[in-house]
Amino acid sequence: MDTPSESVLPGADTTLQGVVLDNQGKPVSNAEVLLYAEDEGTLAVMGYQTPSPLHFFHSPIALTLKTGTALGELLDDNPDHRYMANKGFTIGGGGAPVPVLAMGDEDEVQNRTNFDPCAAWFPTLTTDASGKFVANFSVPDTLTSTE
Repeated sequence: MDTPSESVLPGADTTLQGVVLDNQGKPVSNAEVLLYAEDEGTLAVMGYQTPSPLHFFHSPIALTLKTGTALGELLDDNPDHRYMANKGFTIGGGGAPVPVLAMGDEDEVQNRTNFDPCAAWFPTLTTDASGKFVANFSVPDTLTSTE
């Protein structure tokens, strides 16, 4: 998968692209790809640990059915463990120095409006004849880093 080589600021348009190869290294045409990018800040607040896909796909699985809810994982029952502070309503500079605005330049401040923790969701991408897929999207204003 090819990701942008430079950092991407909140609200910017970006492109993710990749190639699907078979076990012999040949491109797979017309393959279905699910692509998503989740804000790592949101995952960190929930205490999420990235699972190992190899363990998941290569472990023995008994034929069972499980049901449940993940609501308890989203919000801790103890209010002391919840962080409810304001992340910020203005778009930051990605670590760059913030310019000092002169009086009357307040119109140049960009307010954050897109607080979606899911930066990208493409459930039905299809590869072309050379096995390539491309996804274009606007980065949410709350971007920290994505997983």
